[in-house]
Amino acid sequence: MNNEYQNGEFCKAVNCEVRIKWEESGADVSELKKICKSGCIKSAYEFHDYLIEKGYSIKK
Repeated sequence: MNNEYQNGEFCKAVNCEVRIKWEESGADVSELKKICKSGCIKSAYEFHDYLIEKGYSIKK
């Protein structure tokens, strides 16, 4: 797979509670980014596993 990861794809796939609440509120996307940047409820390990599972290449 040579697709590029799209922002928020992981959040949608794991039904992130923060993202769901944001979508329901209709707030500006900048508010969501502030919350997620400092307080993501998922781990980097979970995100990494998701990328591998979906066939993304991880480049340094």
